[in-house]
Amino acid sequence: MGCDHAAPRRPVSLKTDPVERCKSEGGSLSAHLEARLSAGPGKRAAAVETERRRTVRAIDALAALYMAHGSLSEEMQSL
Repeated sequence: MGCDHAAPRRPVSLKTDPVERCKSEGGSLSAHLEARLSAGPGKRAAAVETERRRTVRAIDALAALYMAHGSLSEEMQSL
């Protein structure tokens, strides 16, 4: 897998001390970090797919509304 060095950077806010958390859970900081980073792309892909499906549903709903009632601009022209 590895790390994408060309990926855009973003700021990170830590709510707890990661070193202390890793010590309390056992293991090393680098092992925990690698596990979190490797899980990230799958979560992002799932979020993208969810947003895509949501967008398709919104477009379908708008198309159905247009087919049932026409467009607002067409209605305004007839006034």
